This record gives sequence, C-alpha cells and structure tokens, in this order.
Amino acid sequence: MKTISKHSLTLLLLSFLFAKFILAQDSQADSSSVQGDNYETFNIYFVNGYGLSYELIKSHNSIIRIQVDLHNNYLSIDSEGSRTNSPAISMDSQPYSEDKKTEIIIISLASHFLYKFYESKFGIAYLGGGPSIGYSKHIYETGSSYNELRLGSPERYSNSYKNLNTSYSLGLNLLLGLKANISANVGFFAESHFNIGKIWVENEYSSRFQQSSGNSSTTINKSEGDGWFTDSNFFRVGISMAL
Repeated sequence: MKTISKHSLTLLLLSFLFAKFILAQDSQADSSSVQGDNYETFNIYFVNGYGLSYELIKSHNSIIRIQVDLHNNYLSIDSEGSRTNSPAISMDSQPYSEDKKTEIIIISLASHFLYKFYESKFGIAYLGGGPSIGYSKHIYETGSSYNELRLGSPERYSNSYKNLNTSYSLGLNLLLGLKANISANVGFFAESHFNIGKIWVENEYSSRFQQSSGNSSTTINKSEGDGWFTDSNFFRVGISMAL
C-alpha cells in the first residue's frame, strides 16, 4: 500500500504543476479578471456527502482547486426478545438479546482543473476533472446471546461476528457544475460527479461461538484483492464563499 500512496501523491503533484502551467499561459493571453477572482474561494458541500474545496489558482476562464470529501455513518441497535426452536428442545421460549453495530468511513482527496464554458452576471457553468485518491473502512459487528435447556439444565450461548473491509483507491474524477450568484461573494452550486479507477481491498471476517459450560470456537478469514470501479453522484449541492 505504500507504493500506491507514493504513486497517488506523485500523480496529484504532476497534475497540479501541469494545470498551473496552462493557467499561467491563459492568464498571459487574457489579462482581464472577473468579479471574485482576487478573493479566496471556498466551496462547502452539504447534500449527498460532506466536502470542502479550495480554489488554488484562478484565471479568466479556468480554475484549479483541491477538494476533500468525508462520509461517516454510524448505527448501533440493541434488541431483546425470545427464542424458540423447531422442533422444540424445550416447551418454553427463552430470553434472547442481540446487538448490531455498523460504521462507515470514507475519505477522498482530489485535484480538479475546471473550465468555465459559460459565464454571465447570474453565474457560471463549468466542467473539468482530475486525479483522486480515496480511503474507506466498513465495519459490521453483530452479537447475540440466548439460553437453552439441555437435559433439564440451562445453557448460555453467545455468538459474535465482525466484518472489517478496508479499501484504497486511485482514480479519475470528472464533473459538470452550475453556480448561481446570490451576491458578489456568495453563491449556490450543483455538481454531477463521475469516478473511475483502480481499487485495492483488504477484508477480515471473524466469528466466535461460546457456551457457558466452557466450550468455544473462533474462526478468522482474511483476504486481499484488487479491481476496477466506477461510481457516480449525480446531484451534489453546496454553497460557495469568496472571502
């Protein structure tokens, strides 16, 4: 995975230097500036994922920006009830408890070269793309415990399962966007994103079974893999602020 990180950072740096050279040529060809070009501009995403982008370099019709996206989801459910067997081991149902936990963390970093193909006093339309690197972790845990009567004696059983999925990605992010000016320094924007690239995955699955009498067993499975992915997010909305 260290090799992946080195290649990702090298690709981002080369893309930034190449786009900076293009913008420098564009600035020389057209020295006029549009309103807001001399401000520090930040874009905050709050619909279909949280994110923050910063416009590093701007010319009359081109922008270079870096963007960080973060997605986090956590779910925890505890439940209690009863458990019966069929065919019946005992005539009475036994207490049963279960807990489930799910956590998802996704972080990505991208650099974008944007071209403004339409501009008016009301806003701009733009398209662009650039390299991106990503990291994600998916954790799913579940556990349960219950009693059973075996030969007239109660026996306590417990089961637990955990699935950990970690992935690293290197890809290309393409986008199309519209920005509407609310004031000289504030605007709302909507973007559609499309991603394609290479992904590396590490997966670990573990399960444990235990009885109150002392019997227990543990199973651990580990695997690694890689492949190609495509991903799209057709509607991302946010606010743009020039400070």
